[in-house]
Amino acid sequence: MSFFSNLRKMNFRVPDEKMLNIKNFKKVVYLAVLLVMFVYTFRGSTIYSSIVYLSSNLENFSIIPDEVDIVKNVYPVFNENNYSFDETYIAEVVEEIKEEIEEPVTIDMVSYGTIDSIDKYSARDYINNLKELSVNISQGPGYENVVIGGNVCIRDYSDLPNIPYSDIIARTITLTKKNDNVYVYDTHASESYSNSELFSFDYTSAYRTTDSNYNMISVASKFITFLSEKNIEVVQDNFGHDYGSYTMSYSSSRKAIMTNIEKYGKFGVSIDMHRDAIADLSFAPKAVIGGEEVAQCMIVLGVGYDGARNDFYDENMALAIKLMALGEKVYPGLFRPMTVRNSTYNQDLNDMSLLIEVGATGNTLEEAYRAVRCLSNLFDIMYLD
Repeated sequence: MSFFSNLRKMNFRVPDEKMLNIKNFKKVVYLAVLLVMFVYTFRGSTIYSSIVYLSSNLENFSIIPDEVDIVKNVYPVFNENNYSFDETYIAEVVEEIKEEIEEPVTIDMVSYGTIDSIDKYSARDYINNLKELSVNISQGPGYENVVIGGNVCIRDYSDLPNIPYSDIIARTITLTKKNDNVYVYDTHASESYSNSELFSFDYTSAYRTTDSNYNMISVASKFITFLSEKNIEVVQDNFGHDYGSYTMSYSSSRKAIMTNIEKYGKFGVSIDMHRDAIADLSFAPKAVIGGEEVAQCMIVLGVGYDGARNDFYDENMALAIKLMALGEKVYPGLFRPMTVRNSTYNQDLNDMSLLIEVGATGNTLEEAYRAVRCLSNLFDIMYLD
């Protein structure tokens, strides 16, 4: 991504009247780069799938969003069936492979221990008075390591300089159950967990399943149930955005967010629920909370890149830091370090947006359920009655 950022800032020294203007010259360079990337992507696949794969990824990860229009115009196939903004295609995919969402019959057998045994009002006082915390920054291997208040950890892989952490921490966040509904969706809905005694299923691909009883749609649905029990209004998008094409999942979920914002207005909080994509069943980050093993959560925050920043990154970060600080107070060990990257992850659409990874491939579904039970209690603390 830094290559494209630097390319945007290049100053070409050319005569004013003898060559193309700088803007057109840069487009030529962009097309050349796209061609090289296309040739690389083409290996072992058809021209058709290569175009779609390359173009969708450029757009999904916000590398050069303006210039992707060039690809769409040169290759009209991009806007046909394999382009996820085609709503007819989306509907057909759903009908073909999406399972009906049903509550797993074993859910009542999950033990939540003493997860709910918390002093809600004492915790609320703590978060409301959270105005000043120490900020310590050091250099890690390829990232900036930020420690806030001694226990909130951030790994900043982005190229955004001088993030004003102290100012962000000082922001007041007011969320009410009456006015600030929660939007929950799953860009990578098929992400799933390890089989367990309570939950046994078949993978439909590498550590993924399109059976919505056992993937992120199930975890999000359980989270929504817990929030609803606390009288927090929730809008759920239970569409499998990666069921038809994994590479175009962010484009698909972006379309859904925009549609729902148009329908409901901006949300109090927008949450994209994932599972860590590390393909290793031995990786199972967890903490013991309330006497039970709970999948650890990780917040991923996208600040955008130079020239196309996420205008809401600071508001997203304020919410994330306060949620993590509250988590360390109420459920120590629930959160892994936050990851900050140059992507946007659609967090530029709503001013309070979170991407939360609940556990990893090695965790079990019941550990993920316990994690979202903890998260629902944290939001209940943050939301005013």
